[in-house]
Amino acid sequence: MKCLNCKNSNLRNITRVKKREVVVCDICGLARVKNIPTKRGVENTINKISKEFFHEYLKEKDSYIKYFQKKVDDLDKYSSRGLLLDVGCGPGTFLQIAKDRGWNVVGVDLSKEAVELCRGNKLKVLNGTINSKTLGKKRFDAICAFQLIEHVTDPIYLLRNIFKRLKKGGVLIITTPDRLGLVPRLSGKHWFEYYNEEHLYFFTKDSLKGVVERSGFETLNIKTEFGRSLDIPYIWDRLTNYYYTTDSRINVLLNRLKFIPKFIGRRVAIKEPWVNIYLIARKT
Repeated sequence: MKCLNCKNSNLRNITRVKKREVVVCDICGLARVKNIPTKRGVENTINKISKEFFHEYLKEKDSYIKYFQKKVDDLDKYSSRGLLLDVGCGPGTFLQIAKDRGWNVVGVDLSKEAVELCRGNKLKVLNGTINSKTLGKKRFDAICAFQLIEHVTDPIYLLRNIFKRLKKGGVLIITTPDRLGLVPRLSGKHWFEYYNEEHLYFFTKDSLKGVVERSGFETLNIKTEFGRSLDIPYIWDRLTNYYYTTDSRINVLLNRLKFIPKFIGRRVAIKEPWVNIYLIARKT
């Protein structure tokens, strides 16, 4: 087993959670689940959890709107408005904002739940991946992949297919959790992203930049971001019902303290406590 990014063959074990071993390359910092599931296995996991996920997602729709408005602002700085593809588009919040701003938008997502939500809002979204035949031979001016690259079985395969789908000079935007952010550093092997069943890879800025440039892109900008503003009940629900198993020590502790979010309610919002990597690149 070699590192996907730098080809180092010595990968160190970080932790074992939910019957999954997580290993890391000490040279470039890219971490991954040791035994990557099949593509069918990934699809089954996504469809298993998506209904609950999007139920909670829609409670925070206003927060997503504010977040994605800024992303469209950034996209407009790097590209003229044309044909835009959102890979792993979810319920289509970003697509709707981009469409309203004058972009011609298309989305793809493996979640049937997400596709139904998008089509209900009259968005053109396909159930599948960037390799779906239904996309035809379209070339795009911009392709976005928000919180997606950590889900796929081979990030470089994904990036090379995105590269093929982009026009020359086309723009790529990616976000993904930062393995070296403050919360993961404090959490260590108990970082909640390691417990996230559909997450297979865990990036640092260096390792993400590495796989992107290995796939042919020129990195234009890479930074960390704190993401959306979330209310306390939402964060609490994600931690207790989504990431950690019910018998984990962390879950037991959070459930004992569940009076806190009930007391605070949805009046208090804080920036996401998990920091993301935000990368913009171009096909030269």
